[in-house]
Amino acid sequence: MDDYLPFSTLPEPPAYHDGAGVLARLIESIGFRLQWATEGLEPEDLTYQPTDESMSINDLMRHIYKLIVMSASDLGAPTAEMTICDDHHSIRHAVLQQLSMMREALLTEGLPETVGEEFWLDINGPLSDVLTHIGQINTWRRFAGNPPRSVNYLLGTVD
Repeated sequence: MDDYLPFSTLPEPPAYHDGAGVLARLIESIGFRLQWATEGLEPEDLTYQPTDESMSINDLMRHIYKLIVMSASDLGAPTAEMTICDDHHSIRHAVLQQLSMMREALLTEGLPETVGEEFWLDINGPLSDVLTHIGQINTWRRFAGNPPRSVNYLLGTVD
């Protein structure tokens, strides 16, 4: 069983509407969606892939981790030196903790003055890509016979 992981509910939105606040909210939404897409996965789910050409759920989690670290680095947020092994729980923990670190940096420090085009590229690229992959995890789970728990993405609550 996992220890406490961030994003089991969607936090209150930032009080301001600047770039850092908007990006922090996107990170919170990604964290919430990922938390519940990956909660309750069984070992047999992790290797599921609908075709030989697609990634397994475990492969998707590793890819999501790399995308999040890339985005954190681009935006000047701290990145953790984490060893990713085959254990799903450690991968899940690493991804959610990295998202939490990004959120905290954005809310406390804002965007670095040096961030420029990376802001837009990270929204267009890795962060949007992560949302796609979370959707794949949810779909793969359904195909594998272990659908995710029902959550309210709009309100950020568990049904």
